Amino acid sequence: MEVKVGLPEGLNLQTKKLAEYFKTEKAEKNYIARCDLILVVDTGHSSLLKEWLDEILKAKGYKIFIDHHPISESILKVANKLILDEEASSTSEIVFQIFEVKNIKPSRKVSEALMVGILEDSQFLAISSPLAIKSMAKLCDYSSLDKVRELLRFDRDYSEVVARLKGAQRMKIYKIGNWVFAYTEVGSYQASVARALINLGANISLALGEANGELRGSFRATPSFCSDAKIHLGRDLAERLAKEFDNGIGGGHKMASSFTVKANLKEVKKVVLNILKERLGQEVKVIS
Repeated sequence: MEVKVGLPEGLNLQTKKLAEYFKTEKAEKNYIARCDLILVVDTGHSSLLKEWLDEILKAKGYKIFIDHHPISESILKVANKLILDEEASSTSEIVFQIFEVKNIKPSRKVSEALMVGILEDSQFLAISSPLAIKSMAKLCDYSSLDKVRELLRFDRDYSEVVARLKGAQRMKIYKIGNWVFAYTEVGSYQASVARALINLGANISLALGEANGELRGSFRATPSFCSDAKIHLGRDLAERLAKEFDNGIGGGHKMASSFTVKANLKEVKKVVLNILKERLGQEVKVIS
């Protein structure tokens, strides 16, 4: 049996390190036509498959999507089978449950890969589901947690560090009831910048920026905000924003989501503030 990994969006600094350790054999998109089975993981919208989407649609292989995001209608047009658990904090937990149900003991490196996925998606278990903790405990019997921590330890690229600092420098602060919303504009690393604003103390954050003729945004929020406000960032913010503008794409997790739209910064910011006002039932006040 031959197994290869397709990477529609390529590799960043961290995933290059992981690919080298796990000796990942990379597939080109034309390889899909020869596959009997196509597994797509952690992909809640078909647009995330980029130019690979057409190849997957044409392929005769059986297509299984495994995910913990709310699934968009676009995925239903592609998948032959869905394995979905929105309560899981990572797709890796779901994959491990398949091993458990089939009574298959994962190898050391497979266990390490699953642990990497769980820790990364759950912010080192800070926002984990009970299933994630149970899965990690079992996976520790098959592998080394110290090794996994080492794999996830890396220094941020200079450009990402600068983007995070610029994001903080340009930050606008809003008060909505008892919550603090931090908003900033930055040309790259929006997800990382939004996380940094939460680390600074915001309850919810948005980093927004223009790239390649599109507007890209990333939301982040604390667990207590999402719980108390009864907001799912993927469904209630990113997906809704995507529908507000032409050719919009959006989705994600309860506490982390992203979107891409064709609009200007002022328009998107206005819609975001209106959605938050409507959802939280509170006036939005500018602090600084």
